[in-house]
Amino acid sequence: MGVFKKNGFYWIDYYADGQRHRRKISPQKNVATLALKDVQVKISKGEYLGIYEEKKVFFEDFAEKTYIPYAKANLGPTTFYRCEGIIKTRLIPHFGGSYVFKITKKDIEDYKTKRSAQVQPATVNRIAASVTCSGALLTGVI
Repeated sequence: MGVFKKNGFYWIDYYADGQRHRRKISPQKNVATLALKDVQVKISKGEYLGIYEEKKVFFEDFAEKTYIPYAKANLGPTTFYRCEGIIKTRLIPHFGGSYVFKITKKDIEDYKTKRSAQVQPATVNRIAASVTCSGALLTGVI
């Protein structure tokens, strides 16, 4: 990790989650040094790093406060009732306690595989269809 100058600007160079990151910070070295120290603190705390910091939202909070009201306003009553039931009885118990941005396609596939061992494949397909109709519960994931 370090601070370096390139084309009149100071950049910071660091590793987070096994990946190398470089960010253009400022024409002033002391500002870049402070930015690097801030990044080092966040890495040690285990906070998510990126171009911007994600707002950390738990799956169950997102489902209850964002997706279910959205689904109620945009789905028919029967479809909404089915989606709400699946979310509350199946998905929240499984993904609860996970941050939405940390749920990956692999996590979804693992859930589908686990659920396929318990029920018919058509049931798993209905679960996936229910939470993806009129917008995905796990945006960009399912």
